[in-house]
Amino acid sequence: MDAKDQPVAGWRLKAGVLLFALSIILPIVGVPLVASLGLSGTMTTSVSGAILIGAEVLGVAAIAVMGKPGYAYIKNRFLSFLKKHGPPKEVSRTRYNIGLVLFCVPILFGWLSPYLTALIPGLGQNPPSSLVWGRTHSRMPSGVTSFFS
Repeated sequence: MDAKDQPVAGWRLKAGVLLFALSIILPIVGVPLVASLGLSGTMTTSVSGAILIGAEVLGVAAIAVMGKPGYAYIKNRFLSFLKKHGPPKEVSRTRYNIGLVLFCVPILFGWLSPYLTALIPGLGQNPPSSLVWGRTHSRMPSGVTSFFS
């Protein structure tokens, strides 16, 4: 896109960016706010669903208001930002090895953890998740499970 092809920052582009920002902020702020109001489960679900659908409609409306040139301009700016601040094309061997270890160790830990309880005494009663939660396995919050149980 050349400088002559870039849209002038008129009211359509500004309104489209505002609608697009609102479509992103609305679910992030609205859904937790509705959940904290103490409404019934059905009402909370309905209002949260309406907020999410409304956010999607706002996103589509933002693109319609900006028009094709405005949308292409915003998309081009965003992608150029990602290219500038994104991952490098080449990394050093040390950085590659560190990343490989950071990727593989959690997978290996999750795969081996059911077998480690038989080899390490007391691991089943005090799983490593108790270090994170600060509690023993018997008092963990509801919905939180451990591989060691």
